Amino acid sequence: GAGGMARWEYSLNENQAFWDDRLLAMLGITDGENHRAGDAWASFIHPDDRAGVVAHSEECLEQGKDVARDYRMVTADGAVIHVRSRGKYVEDEETGPRYYGVNFDITEDKLRAQELEIARAGLEHESRHDALTGLANRRRLDEVYTEHIEIMSEKSGRLAVLHFDVDLFKQINDTMGHDAGDATLRHVATILQKNTPDSALVSRVGGDEFVALLFNAPEDALLDEMAAHIIREVSRPFYYGPQECNIGTSIGISVVDGLPTAGTNLFINADLALYEAKKAGRGRHRFYDTTMSEDARRRKNSSDALLAGFDQGEITCYYQPQFDATTLEVTGLEALVRWESAKYGLMMPDEFLQTAGDMGLIAQFDDLVLRRSLYDVGVWEKAGLVVPRVSVNVSANRLNDPELGAHLSRLNLPSRKITFELLESAFLDARNDVIERNLKIIGEMGIDIEIDDFGSGHASIASLLEIAPKRLKIDRSLVAPIVDHQRQRDLVKIIIGIGRMLDIRVVAEGVETAAHVPILQELGCCYLQGFGLARPMDAQATEMFLSGLAETGGVLKLA
Repeated sequence: GAGGMARWEYSLNENQAFWDDRLLAMLGITDGENHRAGDAWASFIHPDDRAGVVAHSEECLEQGKDVARDYRMVTADGAVIHVRSRGKYVEDEETGPRYYGVNFDITEDKLRAQELEIARAGLEHESRHDALTGLANRRRLDEVYTEHIEIMSEKSGRLAVLHFDVDLFKQINDTMGHDAGDATLRHVATILQKNTPDSALVSRVGGDEFVALLFNAPEDALLDEMAAHIIREVSRPFYYGPQECNIGTSIGISVVDGLPTAGTNLFINADLALYEAKKAGRGRHRFYDTTMSEDARRRKNSSDALLAGFDQGEITCYYQPQFDATTLEVTGLEALVRWESAKYGLMMPDEFLQTAGDMGLIAQFDDLVLRRSLYDVGVWEKAGLVVPRVSVNVSANRLNDPELGAHLSRLNLPSRKITFELLESAFLDARNDVIERNLKIIGEMGIDIEIDDFGSGHASIASLLEIAPKRLKIDRSLVAPIVDHQRQRDLVKIIIGIGRMLDIRVVAEGVETAAHVPILQELGCCYLQGFGLARPMDAQATEMFLSGLAETGGVLKLA
């Protein structure tokens, strides 16, 4: 350090000390006096350190031991320095017992060590906390949980884990940008800290996921109230600048009295409960129960089977024909995904699409059905058949993929042969740049767009006007009852009227009987699809159906 090293001596019998010039300089003494009273030294020790250092020295004197101590001193001009003092005890024949010592000024080292310590503590904090919200992170959560379990005894209270997922977070990020997303997460963090007990550890464990760990948790009824209250608080609109933001939260809760038994993982259980809460519709909370583990095991088995089926080419297409309502000529085929499982037999979409969605495979399914349809159309045309347009489902997921355009252009799609049917029409009201660009690319490729499930989904008429699809499909749940119910008939008539005004052709699905046909003709519907006319068929059966129609000029003969 800057102060370097200084020398001193002390004679016990005379209680006199010698301080060399460097020690005087170190202590800011300007009188040049090297011989000083034995107790002068104590007055320069920092008041907070004095008692300890003096006691140490006296002990050494009594026992004739060497002195070794670090402490602070205050110089004549009031500066605080750190000193490392070393003194050797010597029995001197002439002068009696003496100490020969050196002092080192270690102020700089000390400051550097303090800075390092502060930095280390900072890093330590950073590695265990989330920079955005200041909450603990997953690592800290795991540590606290483990420590708590180690010191817990059988009877020490209840532990509860609440797993939160922010609903609609993605929309805010996509439509308003990441800063708004960050503000949203901070907003949620504040609500969670405010509405959980002070002793609870609230942590952010992933993108929009939070976990609260409650020690000595209250009974279920109170946890139930706490969760419901948090859901209400999170769903209140809040502002990011001038913009109103709306989000929600779903919560999974797992609780254990006393120590968790081996094999009980509260975090996994809360996660399973969260899955059920989301499945029940967002903005709910669910407590874990053991049936959830069974369901999860089944889901795991079915995901494994589905992946295997996907890899072994078991995902395939069935086609259901669509007909001109007036002439009953075949005008289209809808490609429907099926799983021809070696293990379970033929599976319908509602039996496996949920699983595919959980696995993030929906876009791959869309892609596979599109390629499969192109392949089958090629086979039928080679056989000399006239093939109508094929409509293929496209999920919101796929329309949100920035690579979609590049993907489609590699397939070199036959113009006007393929139609995209947009599912989950609700998302059309929350469009973004990626979707806009994809809709434009799809249009430029000569691919028509149809809107599926109109009347049961939530697409607003405003988004219909903007997208201007070629066709609208009336959901089967509205079409099936029209034979017996005037009200359903009126509703279908209104939808057909809207279509006509906007110059959109209307397709009725769910044409289950021959009796449906004249009613829909009279209501002015353009196209019909349903079991009453033709069932979905595999590629081979579709080929036979098309060649059968070739005999009758493409017109379906109703028995």
